[in-house]
Amino acid sequence: MALSRINMFRKINFMRVLVTGSSGFIGSRTLSGLSERNIPNLSILRKPPKDDKDSVALDLLDFPNGAISKIVGDQECTHLLHIASALDRQSPERYQSWLDTSKRLVKEFFDAGGTRAVIVGSANEAHSDSLTPNTRTPENIFSLGDFPSSTLYGQYKLDLLRWMAEKHDESTWAWARPFQVFGPNEVNNRLTKIVMNAFQNGQSPELRSNQQIVRDFVSVGDVARGLATLTEDDSLTGQFNLATGVETSFKDYIGLLADEFNFSRDQIKLPDAKSPDPAYMVADPQLRLSEETDWRPTDLKQAIRETVREFQQSLEKQLVASGSL
Repeated sequence: MALSRINMFRKINFMRVLVTGSSGFIGSRTLSGLSERNIPNLSILRKPPKDDKDSVALDLLDFPNGAISKIVGDQECTHLLHIASALDRQSPERYQSWLDTSKRLVKEFFDAGGTRAVIVGSANEAHSDSLTPNTRTPENIFSLGDFPSSTLYGQYKLDLLRWMAEKHDESTWAWARPFQVFGPNEVNNRLTKIVMNAFQNGQSPELRSNQQIVRDFVSVGDVARGLATLTEDDSLTGQFNLATGVETSFKDYIGLLADEFNFSRDQIKLPDAKSPDPAYMVADPQLRLSEETDWRPTDLKQAIRETVREFQQSLEKQLVASGSL
């Protein structure tokens, strides 16, 4: 759907997006993207800023019955963008709580008159022993049958996806599946931030993951644009991989980062030991979102260059603020 058609639709039909996870790595960038498109939104936060009219206080893992319905009704929310996820990736109890409350969130949203939900999944949900470089992750993972995910995190995402498919008409929702998301504002224990911090200090990064692991790296800016597109365009339904379809090993990815820091690749020491992480997670290169809209993922080298530039600009601002520069 062209933007002109979307804008015409929004002039006739009021739209307001209820957003979860807006303070996180993906969510904060997506919230900015929604605002840039002039899409009204309301964030659910545990501790929202004081006097912020665009956020409401609520703990998504422990909210009373009817709380979401009240918010949707009082704030006239028409769309739901559910980005928030379980924080502790090693806790089955935490995941189960996230799954249960996610179902309640979606149910109350629709029961209160909400019209469309966009849920953020994960490439992990579609990873199993059935997937190899010869059988890339398709957008409709049900085509591979009723297989379990090989990761706990992925299994709970997959459980929510299957519940959505069973309980809701597909015309009312879309499922966004980001792959290996990277960007300048990652938390310090994520791959890209670990590597950039090391190179910034003139050191080789210390990693536990095998250098031959292959991923589909996609920038957080591209994921944010994809989520905004899916939220804005009600004609986009079903499953969408937010990815590039390009295979890149950890070794090659870290090498590209090294080039931006003028750090010699010969000085990088990476482990060859077996890693518990899935060895291969890459999307099918035939991406629905690219075929049906003007969304295109940024070239990896360009996205890395932009990430490093933002990272270094942020460091410089911190030094100026502290009086160290």
